Amino acid sequence: MLYNDSVWFDNKLWLSSDYEFKTVTGDKVEPAMFGEQRLPFSGHMDARDGLLVIASLHQVYAFDGKQWQCLVSPYE
Repeated sequence: MLYNDSVWFDNKLWLSSDYEFKTVTGDKVEPAMFGEQRLPFSGHMDARDGLLVIASLHQVYAFDGKQWQCLVSPYE
């Protein structure tokens, strides 16, 4: 799989592609999770000033290490 971006945030390596959002822990590449919930995000991402932001064509989400927040969505 080719990834659009990889960033180090919240003591994890995060990977994003046009179709997936994953984390790397040790030697495991797994779907990005928040608690027991799989995160359905994809696109491009960056981490700055204590925030991880991931943006697709239609949505933008930010994570501060504790909570996910929707910043842009045509569905809400």
